[in-house]
Amino acid sequence: MPHRPALQGHPVSPGLAAGPVHVIGDRPDAVPLWTVPVDEIEAEIQRLHGAIKFVSDEIGTQQKLLRAQVGEQDAAIFGMQRVILQDPRALEQIEAQVREQRINTETAVQALIQRLSDTMSRLEGGGVRGAAADFSEPWKRVLDALLQREREAILSGDDKVVLAAADLTPRVATYLDRSRLLAIVTESGGRFSHGAVLARSLGIPCVIGLPNLLARLQQDMFVAVDGNEGRVQLAPGADELVEFRTRQKRFESRRASLQADARLPARTSDGLALTVCANIEGARDLETMDLASCEGVGLFRTEFLYMERTQFPSEEEQYRVYRRVLERMSGRPVTMRLLDIGGDKQLPYFKTPREANPALGWRGIRISLEWRDLLRVQLRAMMRASTGGDLRILIPMVGSIHEIREIHAVFDELRRELTSQGYEVAANVPVGAMIEVPSAMLLIEHVLAEDRKS
Repeated sequence: MPHRPALQGHPVSPGLAAGPVHVIGDRPDAVPLWTVPVDEIEAEIQRLHGAIKFVSDEIGTQQKLLRAQVGEQDAAIFGMQRVILQDPRALEQIEAQVREQRINTETAVQALIQRLSDTMSRLEGGGVRGAAADFSEPWKRVLDALLQREREAILSGDDKVVLAAADLTPRVATYLDRSRLLAIVTESGGRFSHGAVLARSLGIPCVIGLPNLLARLQQDMFVAVDGNEGRVQLAPGADELVEFRTRQKRFESRRASLQADARLPARTSDGLALTVCANIEGARDLETMDLASCEGVGLFRTEFLYMERTQFPSEEEQYRVYRRVLERMSGRPVTMRLLDIGGDKQLPYFKTPREANPALGWRGIRISLEWRDLLRVQLRAMMRASTGGDLRILIPMVGSIHEIREIHAVFDELRRELTSQGYEVAANVPVGAMIEVPSAMLLIEHVLAEDRKS
């Protein structure tokens, strides 16, 4: 086979792997359209609800199987797919089309999928657009059920393969048993999509953003996937494969060496002791972490609790996650950053304006201070969880002393409120600013003077 150039995409899960590719088709065949007789419309609606129940039950079974592999939080991604299928607005739209236009359910579901895709493609931010498949995938499964399409046969035997698909969805990430899945490559997807989250949790090297990938592939073609750099080599030559295997062994050796050294004291060559803390996106990260090598959580990026959903998380949902992280760290410090959305971190259900310089625009603490309900819910959840460990709170994107004082005032108000409601809140919770905006650097002495234990 002739040499083919390497494809450059976007890495979403690290690691290197090479092997034969198995392509999952995107089912491009047309959906049939027919007119439903008036006296059969209600039966058509019932057929829709039957398909939704079938898919919901199937997703529930997958969720139970996945829970043992990656933990409750990541398995809950499939729970979110079930929630999407219960969206009353989506159901109303499908039923209205069937009743008013007298079209078959398959056509109405296909129209909904297209509307979802069109809506997400118009939203600002690649992260939001990349999560589009999270919203349409459950409905695609309903469409398959309505059309009684057979699920693509799972590969027989013990073959290990690189999986290729149009989009990175939870179904793709869990298509095969982890022991048989070498890597995943897709034409589209998002770093914060549910499929990407599962790929990272399962430790599957993954590259997305490879236009026209499926057209370039043939079933069982040998490919080499670099999940660190985001490169995919199609049909590598002998010399290329030798070089790739060398890099793969070097990477695995380096990772094993780091894991072996992880529990050693962190000291510089001249004896200075360093504190090594983790950077996490959620409680799931602690499930795969060697906690004995970690002296705390230096940054808990709480926005990921908001990004992997279809609506804002409730106070109770946030409380459970924060409490679990604090308890898992067994008294070691945990620094939780308040919600930092905007810029490159968009929510599919909360649109921020387009700006010339979004990195320094309406984001972080500026959004929280304007949308006080969001701030209050998150702070209440953190404060209630504070008795479970050593909590510190970090304010993102601080640009003025006024913003720090505003947060302290809200904190004091909520402490009084929670105490009056019978909740216990830890004493002296440190609240500080994250130095990342130029104005904060210029005001550093004043910022330090405002940091306190609340």
